[in-house]
Amino acid sequence: MAVSMDLGRLAAWAAERLGFDYRALKMERLAEAARLQVLRLGSVEAFLRALDARDAHVEDALVAVVTVGETYFFRQREHFELLSQLPALRQERLLAWSAGCSTGEEAYSLAAKLRELTGMGASRLSVWGTDVNEASLDQARAAHYGRWSWRDLSPVAARTQEARTLEPANRACVRFARHNLLESPAFDGGKGERFDLVFCRNVLVYFSPLPAARALAAMTDALRPGGWMVLGNTDLPGAPTGLKRIGPPALCIYAKDKAAAPRQPAPLRAASAAPSPPVKAPDEGQDPVAWHRRVLTLIEDGLRAAALKELGRLVHAHPDYLPGRFEHALALRRAGHGSAAAAELKALLAQVQGRGLAENVPGPEPLSLEFYVNSAHSFISSTGGGA
Repeated sequence: MAVSMDLGRLAAWAAERLGFDYRALKMERLAEAARLQVLRLGSVEAFLRALDARDAHVEDALVAVVTVGETYFFRQREHFELLSQLPALRQERLLAWSAGCSTGEEAYSLAAKLRELTGMGASRLSVWGTDVNEASLDQARAAHYGRWSWRDLSPVAARTQEARTLEPANRACVRFARHNLLESPAFDGGKGERFDLVFCRNVLVYFSPLPAARALAAMTDALRPGGWMVLGNTDLPGAPTGLKRIGPPALCIYAKDKAAAPRQPAPLRAASAAPSPPVKAPDEGQDPVAWHRRVLTLIEDGLRAAALKELGRLVHAHPDYLPGRFEHALALRRAGHGSAAAAELKALLAQVQGRGLAENVPGPEPLSLEFYVNSAHSFISSTGGGA
């Protein structure tokens, strides 16, 4: 039976139900999954009725091809290293959430690291892993992982680390549940618990702005005052409302305001505002790290137009300085130039081919090459640009 499917209808479903930006969709895969459901149900009309009724079988089939399962153990190790400063480590009980956990590697990594730091057992430490893809959660619960999940380690080191990470005491701390980030987190049995730590990395980058804001608001509400949220640095164009940045800017770690009353978002700068003050032109031959630090000060002060201009000059003067190229891409995205941002990150990836991911890259704060590569791939993938 020949099947003609309205791709716009499928994109609208993904936007409404999952928050996905149409540019992040693999439309060929989505159309093929829909075609198979049409064949199963007998007609396009029957498929659309099932889709409108949120039929679980139909939605599961589509979700399986829409969601992105890129993850592995201890991905972006800088985030895990900073957990030693998490205030909740001093509490009697600790609750963490891996949002958009895919096949579970992040949730198990969190449990292993938090147990290492606190010595807590399952009675005091709970890590929830949630995802909208039930097939991924089935894999997470089974906890059977191959070499690809330990891709940054040698085979011998991977076997040793896997035994430590997935030991029974760590696995006992982890639970998995299906959850759509556009909905309130009620997967804890309706207890309405607040989390001390939320990891949601390289997930919101696939969302349109309004659904991303909605998901972020729900996760912020689910945080305890003083709790931490860890995002991917390409997830959002700006700092989240009600959260304050801690640690290096590139790591995108935020703490919830401890004040009882919610803060009102700061007003956006009007396009017609007074021009930014002139920035003293640095010597083109000067240290790029010092130049980069000055640009970060501009960003912190809200002078984004001036920062974008300076970053363009920095990249031109020092094209091999990876943190500058990466920061330039983030600034381009904040300014609404997504295609230019993706092109900048593709240039970054081309520069680092053949280099070891564990290499530390000098910058305002030393970060691993893995950090930049992962972030670049996530953003490019979210725009459908390949990598």
